[in-house]
Amino acid sequence: MKISRASTIPVFRGKRTKQNLRETPLAFEQLYERLTGLLKPYEKYFEVRANTSTEYELWTTHIFRITNNRARYQKGALFAAVVIRKTFVTFFLYPVYLFPDLKNNMNERLKPLLTSGSCFHFKKNEELPLSELNDLIDEGLKLYKEQGWINSR
Repeated sequence: MKISRASTIPVFRGKRTKQNLRETPLAFEQLYERLTGLLKPYEKYFEVRANTSTEYELWTTHIFRITNNRARYQKGALFAAVVIRKTFVTFFLYPVYLFPDLKNNMNERLKPLLTSGSCFHFKKNEELPLSELNDLIDEGLKLYKEQGWINSR
């Protein structure tokens, strides 16, 4: 790492570090593949903004206005993402955060895996409730359609 002249913040210049060399455990790769496999059928409704070996994201393409102290227009809202972390695989399902009824009516097998507003953590293939997640994704898609954020194709 080098220190840039403009600031004292270290700037990454592409050198290999221990963190970059870290191997992803095979179990996490399998979890990642199964979770992204759940989202693949929904690609026709969304824009894929990240599709790497460790990160996958689906975003809407609608344009909406953010009204805060600096109003501006923004394209797209997150629908779902899968990310491999150091000790677990994270599955984000943003409709769970936006629509509290989804969280309240969630299946009992999913509730212990939900760690925050819209984030599920998985460490083993055995704890992956595919049918319950698929139902939750379908409900989220339906709510996004009702809001007019995606088109029925």
